Amino acid sequence: MDDVVYRLQKDLVGKSLSEAQAECDKEFLKYRVVEQDGKQMGITDDFRPLRLNFTVVKNMIKSVSLG
Repeated sequence: MDDVVYRLQKDLVGKSLSEAQAECDKEFLKYRVVEQDGKQMGITDDFRPLRLNFTVVKNMIKSVSLG
């Protein structure tokens, strides 16, 4: 599973939010949008190594981090 997480962390950058969500759903991975168009979203501080955090600008994934 870790291999999938690390691969997606790189591969999702540049895709639309809906494409990224579909990829994560296909792999049964949790995800959340932590920033959208410069606005920080309300998130919890719990760290989950198998969850992807998306930074989204104009509906495109700009960065992906773990947590």
